[in-house]
Order: sequence, then C-alpha cells, then structure tokens
Amino acid sequence: MLTKRNYMGKDLFGDKFGRFYEFPKELALKGHDVVVCSMSYRYSPVSEISPIELDRIHWYLHSIGENWGTGIFKWLSTISRKIIEFSPNVIFTCSDALHVILGCKLARKFNIPVVVDLYDNFESFGMTKLPGVSRAYRHSVKGADGVVCVSDPLRDYVIKTCQPTGKVDVIENAVVSDVFFPRNRDECRQYFKLPPEQKLVCSIGGLHSNRGFNMLLDAVAILRQEINNLEIVIAGQKHRSINIRDKDWVHDFGNLPHQEIPKLLSAVDLAMVCNKDSSFGRYCFPQKAQEIIANRTPILAANIGVMSGVLRDFPQCLYDPDNVHSLVSAIRSQLVHKVSADIEVMTWEQQATKLNNFIKGIL
Repeated sequence: MLTKRNYMGKDLFGDKFGRFYEFPKELALKGHDVVVCSMSYRYSPVSEISPIELDRIHWYLHSIGENWGTGIFKWLSTISRKIIEFSPNVIFTCSDALHVILGCKLARKFNIPVVVDLYDNFESFGMTKLPGVSRAYRHSVKGADGVVCVSDPLRDYVIKTCQPTGKVDVIENAVVSDVFFPRNRDECRQYFKLPPEQKLVCSIGGLHSNRGFNMLLDAVAILRQEINNLEIVIAGQKHRSINIRDKDWVHDFGNLPHQEIPKLLSAVDLAMVCNKDSSFGRYCFPQKAQEIIANRTPILAANIGVMSGVLRDFPQCLYDPDNVHSLVSAIRSQLVHKVSADIEVMTWEQQATKLNNFIKGIL
C-alpha cells in the first residue's frame, strides 16, 4: 500500500486515523501480510524508519525532504526494494494524484496488479494543476486493474473522464463503532468546559472558505440577532482564509485527538457538514458525516453530491450550499426540532470485507 502520511489534518501513523489506516489494519486482521509505504511531504530529519510493526502491519515511513526531485527518486528506490523483498500479490495506491501515478508506474514495472483508491476527487487538489499531472493521473486510473471510489457520484465522474478499463466499485467511508456512539450531553460539555445553557453549532475537520465555512460564520452571525445564546464550536485545521479573531462566540479546540471528537459531537446541539457546489464538494464523501450520524447528533449538510442521497429521507438535514438564507433557515429549524439521521453506518471491518472481495476479484 502506497499513501501519503498527512491528510485531513491528521497523521496517518501517529493518529492511527481514517481510511488509509483502517483498511490495511482490517486486511491484516483477515490474514493478509500488509506493507504500508507512507510518505510525508513535510520535512523531517528522519527520512526513513525501517520497519515499524504496528497492528500486524509493516510500516515504512519516509519524508520527501527539502528537494522534491531527490526525495521522490529516493522514495521510488525504497519502494522498489520493498516490492522485490516482499513480492506482493497486489499494489494498493491511494491518497492523491502523485501516489496514483507512482503506484501505477511501479505496478507496470514489476508486472503486479494495481488497485487505485480514490477517497476524493483528486483532480480538485492543487497538485493536479502542475503541468502534466492531470493527464498522467487520468492515464494511470484508466490503466489500473481496479478502481475503488468513495461515492457513487465520484464513480460516475471517473468513468466519464478517465474511462477505466479495469473493474470499478464504490466503497464508502466508515466509522470505528466502539468510538462513535452517543454520550451524555451535560457530561461532555463539562469535559470541554463549554457553557451548559448555550445553543452550540459544531464544525469539525478542515475549516476552509472553499468548503463553505465562512458562510456558516455569516449565518450564525445573522441568527445571533434573534438567538443571542447561539455559539459555534470548531475543531480542526483552519485555513488562512478563516478569521475568527473578532468572534468571541466561537470556541476553537484546534486539532483534537480523534478519540475526543465523539465527545465533542455529543456536547453540541447541531453538527455541520459544510460544503460548496464545487469539483470537490460534488464528489467527496465527508468522513465527518458518517461520524456525526453514528453519534446520533443532529446533522445539517450541504445539499450537494453524495450527501443529497445519504440524507434524502431527511430533508430537514439539508441546506442549499450557495444560499446563506437557506442555511440560516435550516439551522433555526434544526435547533428546534433536532433531527438526527437514523441511518445505519458501516464499520471499517464491513468495508474492508468489500475491499478484500474486490481485490480477490482482481487477482
């Protein structure tokens, strides 16, 4: 498995977080021998730690360093050695366009089947704006033996734009069931020292203007004129486009450990899944949506992409992604009616079973 190390504001290895941690862990539990080669784009004085054994997985960690050309060449040499030593049945490559391109090149070089995992529309990432990257990415997806997409809209988009010749399937995000479940609201507020009587709206994860977070700030500012005890709780990585310095009604917890997120979700009245009608918003499947639903916290999501389908039976939980008045109205309604989405959320073990069967089909 080839993946970047840092994503969604988390450290894959250090935080043991998300799709690229849970899939190899669950596959290892099913009896597979799994090697994860994880590259960080951030500079580190330690270029490689070889190997680390964790959760039955062999981890090889690498920092690309200050010189991208040299760093990528060294990384490719390292992975090539591991492929020769390990002799894998399949290469599973994921996380961004560069890893898709490099993983597919290595698969062709060593004549090994390759499965590409698309957890987002990678063409909406800044990396594909570099000359030649988008073309190489589409060519790699087209030639892969298997392509796994995080959502139905993304699968349809990939089939249209990349015309993959291999097998294509959808495997959505999931949750760790023994982490995300409802907790006592008052106890959770006390844990975070949040005011007990305030109306609290929460946004977790990436906080970015191009994902609609600034519109949430505007909507709450409008609503505070009639609901003066309304405040916002945030946890995650803030982009420089986000300015909350003059807003004393915003509680900022920064990058909380992932295990603390369900407590925060249980402390609030409403949890948001903000997004815009964009090349990112139309094809992503927000991890936090699954976590909010599993936590049984009232949810409000932008009516775009996969969320339109997930919440189709709960129209009270959707708002127009480009209309602040729609968002104001939806927040007002949800603070009164507190509708949570009674939907079964898949576990990573269940989704890994689907992935296991998909890979067997490729082989």
